[in-house]
Amino acid sequence: MDNISNSFAPVVSFIQSSRNAALRSVNRTLIELYWKIGQYISQRVATEEWGKSVVTELANYIAHIEPSAIGFTDKNLWRMKQFYEIYKDSSILAPVRREFEVEELAATRRQLDITATPLVHLSWTHHRTIFGRCETEEERVFYICLVIQEAYSVRELERQINSGIFERSMLGNSKPSFAKDLAPDLSSPFKDHYVFEFLNLPESHSEKDLQKAILQNLKKFLLEFSRDFAFLGEKFTIQVGSKDFSLDLLFFNRV
Repeated sequence: MDNISNSFAPVVSFIQSSRNAALRSVNRTLIELYWKIGQYISQRVATEEWGKSVVTELANYIAHIEPSAIGFTDKNLWRMKQFYEIYKDSSILAPVRREFEVEELAATRRQLDITATPLVHLSWTHHRTIFGRCETEEERVFYICLVIQEAYSVRELERQINSGIFERSMLGNSKPSFAKDLAPDLSSPFKDHYVFEFLNLPESHSEKDLQKAILQNLKKFLLEFSRDFAFLGEKFTIQVGSKDFSLDLLFFNRV
């Protein structure tokens, strides 16, 4: 039975890969659609003095003509406009774009091509979270790269924003270069600052209390480190020369 199951496993893998590819394709198309709608509304507002009332009329018109289409409320249409206007003249996304092996923009193009940026790799909810919470272009691009690199869910993205990972990275001794951040850096697998608020320890605590709290919250602890860390053991004994040493907590980074 095990041999049969092993021979069936690749077929299931094919199905899962195709499903994931289809979902990515749908998401890419959706982000491109929102970009085009945002661009159209932005240009109309700039040249024909469209206001809130017109966008509300547009939302009602879409609901009447395409009743099965969801997500096109007046509020969301304004978000699409905001999405386009935030990134259309981005100066940081251009070098990041090349890390994803997409075609270069033509030299004559002045505005950003949505299909040639990592923007299409994030869900709309990820984008809403980022441009709704981040104030600077550098911060927004930082979180875009972080989500793609770490495959963060929206919930984990919000946790990272709440913990101030961008600010802590900028305060550290290795300020991120976005092109560099997209590839593993074997020389520096650790961050410079950590937020362990989830341990709920009092300000005055012992090393033993810290160790116990870490073990009780190991999943959150590993997520705070970054991806690819594995816990190997507690009070782990290693031999160096003729001496034995005991490591309180031993972690291994697969990268």
